[in-house]
Amino acid sequence: MSLAPITPQLAEQLGVLVSEGALVLVVQPGGPADAAGVGAGDVPLEFNQQTVSTVENFLDLLRDTNPGQEVPVTVARSEGGTSEVTVVIGSVGG
Repeated sequence: MSLAPITPQLAEQLGVLVSEGALVLVVQPGGPADAAGVGAGDVPLEFNQQTVSTVENFLDLLRDTNPGQEVPVTVARSEGGTSEVTVVIGSVGG
């Protein structure tokens, strides 16, 4: 999964109601995010019940998990609204 910082201008362009955080640019087909239903244009709001404020913050939260762990993730959808999905954490490089 590739992420980019979200700005207020980008959020407005995408129609998501957030002004900071991490924008999902690309999701690896068949990867954990894809399997959970996370898609390009989504913005993770919470990861394992902790607020996502930046790309770096999201990556730190991800590093604090273990492969195989199931983690609730709340995302703002590019088409509007929010959803909570469960992501099964994969291993680095796989």
